[in-house]
Amino acid sequence: MLRATGIVRHIDELGRIVVPKEIRNTLRLKVGTGMEIFCSDGGDLVLKKYSPLDDISEIAESLCNSIRQHYPLTSVITGNDKVIAKCGKAADEIESTIPQKLVDILEKRQQTLITSNTEEYIDCKREISEMLVTPIIVRGLVFGGIVFLNFDQVQLGNEVSKLAKLTASIIASQFE
Repeated sequence: MLRATGIVRHIDELGRIVVPKEIRNTLRLKVGTGMEIFCSDGGDLVLKKYSPLDDISEIAESLCNSIRQHYPLTSVITGNDKVIAKCGKAADEIESTIPQKLVDILEKRQQTLITSNTEEYIDCKREISEMLVTPIIVRGLVFGGIVFLNFDQVQLGNEVSKLAKLTASIIASQFE
């Protein structure tokens, strides 16, 4: 559903349009964010934030389901602003948008174990005892992340850390 903002911008001599700062902040658009362009038969031009992981959502779902068959974890695969796939305990209670704090963790480009204040990193109605966040990096760019959620008081170990890195690597290989 499109809604009017009341903002009008003019195309400059190079064909550029400036997206107002308020809209860039609200949509988390920063320098270098890819934008996909759509044109309708009626003459409408729509810009959509590009998420390459949207193109492999079926593969992401299959990976989540395969992991669930062998590990009692909830797996979440995210793009840079939304959940692409999820599977496991309480997966249906996880919101589809991801908080800025999780984006910030992904941008650090390293695997991170979070054991406190997990509600700041992912919106879920159930209490999460810990979460492991592993970025998906393709050609130097962060495309999203693998997030393993643990609702039980069992600690995530080295094996799960390796599994997260392997999963991120499998997804990244789809783009190389």
